[in-house]
Formats: sequence, C-alpha cells, structure tokens
Amino acid sequence: MPGGFGTWAELMDVTTAAQIGLHDKPVVAVSAGRFYDGIAAQSRTGVEKGLVRVEGASKLTIVDTAEAVMKRLIEG
Repeated sequence: MPGGFGTWAELMDVTTAAQIGLHDKPVVAVSAGRFYDGIAAQSRTGVEKGLVRVEGASKLTIVDTAEAVMKRLIEG
C-alpha cells in the first residue's frame, strides 16, 4: 500500500538529492488526511535544534491539496 516506509524513504531520498544539488526540481507531498504532518513537524524540529539547515528543509514542501501542489510547481 502506498504511504508506508518505502514511500517515506523515497520522499527523503528525493529531498536529499535536491539538498545536495543532484536536481533542482520542487519536492512536494500531499498530506492527505494529515498523513505527512509528522514529517513536517520533524523537519521543523530539526531546524529548531540546529540538526537540519533551513535551506535543506525548504527543499520539501508539504501541502493539503492537489491544487496547492500545482501552485507550488508553477511558482517554482
């Protein structure tokens, strides 16, 4: 089923690839049913504790709707 550990790992892999410059495409996840809210919170905590750089955390955008995905992709 989509959304398990494999999906989480892939999301982090693509985000990390953006962070280290392997690609410059936006990384956007839809948090349907608030599914990715925990990842967003962990990312914010990592920044607050100095474990994650803001530049790295900003590579991942978590939104609530497909419309918000399209907006993010269009705006860059």
